Amino acid sequence: MAGALGLTFRYWMQTEVHVFAFSVAANVLLSFFPFLIVMMSISRLLFNEQTTLASVDLALRDFFPDALGTFLRNNLPGPGPTQVMSIVLLLFTANGIFEPLEVALNRVWGIP
Repeated sequence: MAGALGLTFRYWMQTEVHVFAFSVAANVLLSFFPFLIVMMSISRLLFNEQTTLASVDLALRDFFPDALGTFLRNNLPGPGPTQVMSIVLLLFTANGIFEPLEVALNRVWGIP
C-alpha cells in the first residue's frame, strides 16, 4: 500500500501530469458556453420554450450566482447560425478534453 502511494505521489510531481490536468480544465471551461447553446437548441426542439428557458436559468443561477451568471443569461443567443458554430466548438473542445485524458491514463497503466 505504501509503495503504491509513493508511486502515485511521484507521478503527481511530474510536469506532464499538471499539463494534462490544465488541458482538461481549460477545455472544460471553453466548452461550457457552447454546451449551453447546444442544450438550449435541443431543448427548444423537444420541450416547451418557457420550460427550457426556466430550467437553464435555474442552472445558471445555481452555478453562477453573481454578475457572470447575469451576463451569461443575458447573452445566450436564440436559434440561428450560432448553433452550428457551437456544435463545431463542442467537437473541438471535447477532443481537447478526452485526448489528454487518454494519454494520461495510458501512461498510468503503462501502455505506450
